Amino acid sequence: MKSFIRICLATILSVDIYAASQTFPEPPLFINGLMLSGPIVTGDNPNYNEVIVDPNGILGKYKTIQLAINYVRNNATLAKPWTIRLLPGIYLTDVTIDATNLTGVRFVGAGPEISIVGATKTWIVNNATGGVGFHGVFDVSGCNDVTFFDMQVNGVYGDDGTILTTANAESGILHDNMQGNLVIRNCLIRGSAYAVSAGGNANASALVEIYNSTLLGNTTSIRGGAEKWHIFSSDLRGTTTNTNVVQINNPSGLSLLGTGEFQVWGCHIHGEDQRTVPSSGSVAGIQFGGANASVQIIGCTVHVMVPNDGTGNYASVVISGNNVSSGIFVGDDLIYETGTMTGGVIGAIQVSASTLSSNVLRFTSCNFRDNGGSGGNQRGWLVRNGSAVVNAGPTIDISGSRYLDGIKVPTTQVTLTGTPSTPVNGSTTLVAGTATVKLITDSGASSEVAASFTNASISVTGGTNYITAGFTVGMFVKKSTDTDASWTRIKTLTSTTLTLEEGYLGTTGVGTANKGTPNIQTQNDSTYKIIPSATSVLAAAESYYITPKKPGFFTITSSNAGSTATIDWILTR
Repeated sequence: MKSFIRICLATILSVDIYAASQTFPEPPLFINGLMLSGPIVTGDNPNYNEVIVDPNGILGKYKTIQLAINYVRNNATLAKPWTIRLLPGIYLTDVTIDATNLTGVRFVGAGPEISIVGATKTWIVNNATGGVGFHGVFDVSGCNDVTFFDMQVNGVYGDDGTILTTANAESGILHDNMQGNLVIRNCLIRGSAYAVSAGGNANASALVEIYNSTLLGNTTSIRGGAEKWHIFSSDLRGTTTNTNVVQINNPSGLSLLGTGEFQVWGCHIHGEDQRTVPSSGSVAGIQFGGANASVQIIGCTVHVMVPNDGTGNYASVVISGNNVSSGIFVGDDLIYETGTMTGGVIGAIQVSASTLSSNVLRFTSCNFRDNGGSGGNQRGWLVRNGSAVVNAGPTIDISGSRYLDGIKVPTTQVTLTGTPSTPVNGSTTLVAGTATVKLITDSGASSEVAASFTNASISVTGGTNYITAGFTVGMFVKKSTDTDASWTRIKTLTSTTLTLEEGYLGTTGVGTANKGTPNIQTQNDSTYKIIPSATSVLAAAESYYITPKKPGFFTITSSNAGSTATIDWILTR
């Protein structure tokens, strides 16, 4: 009967160590405060599939992770997985740990602050300048059923502050062309560019599962591709502190660059640029930058922070190009936070001028919140990046969501649907029995001259070029000398012709056009409902009604032509 050595230490990791060559009891052995109990082997016992990595060489013959990998590579299978256990300590490496094409291997540490795999400065420098492409401290490309548990992989461990940036895509874990599942559980993963990267050859059938982990990247936490990602209860951060503004310019908490499926539950997703001169590109909580990704973000906080003045695009969710086949956000907090800004575009959701109408995003029961700061060329829960274009924008459903600030997107760029959780409301005092409630903010007269504002026609022709003058499909327009009651929307346009949705509502004749934008976010058509309630005493038999009701305004009219009653109202759909 085999005896075993029980090693008793202060920290809790229960493993018994069997030594086949021992037939007599040994006194307890204490190593680095660790107590081991439970069966393990050093590769000499094929009946229990676990090896220990011990730099001191006391518990077996594997002093490095690479030696342990080399042993289990030809032994581990899906049916017979092997564990490589890392004792407490710091495992420094000058070279990439080659774990490619492994099947059925678990890397198990004693805790993310206890078992640390760290890249040296040599590794960082060599992979920053040696060739191009993707690099990881752990390279598990081609793997199937590989797990990291209770450990830290740190791709910037050896950065002494003199390494400003890296030319290549360095990460903590690289899994290019993965063949099966990769699981990361209760880990801390750091990389100079990415924490975890799919590389350039992602496999659509692969699945990455992340549980209760912290992923930190200088550019983004995850560079996703075509594979599936299921992420639970984790902290995903892309925080740029680097002073080199050229090579690391668009930090984000989560970067979706491929056609993959992303399900993220109960996570903190954070993009931040701490530099004195922040990115002139974009900083985002979530950056959609690929093609037709499918996304579900459930119960998460999506936070973007830019503490210093910048000119870029800073939003919790950035949507650029035709790159979301479906996006579902449920119960999320979309938070944007800045310092005092003199420029830039700041918001919870940002759409690009090139975003196409096939994209549908649903924000159900979400909160859009400005968490501090001021200024910006645009600042609101929905903002736009890019010059005006003619194509229709994405559909954004905000059912049950809450917002406290404005929409800054011309309606050519977005179609809003759904009823927010807090209906738009107000209070209006009648003057001589009537009052018009404006839903449009007048941005002032354009230099563009419209030659034929007419009641009889839905076409407005003339001028030099409506498109270059900044008019867009869906934008509200009126003759500059008319009242706010004459706003109507542009249905289509060419460089010389505007076609209006309802015909022109103002006076006839030549006039300069004014542009308008919604100041109540949900009003892009006439399908809303008004619930009025008088808050002052009405005259005998006095009644009031709503007519007309247009996309840009509605009018409250009393049966008493001299009424000065105050009417509270709620707008809903």
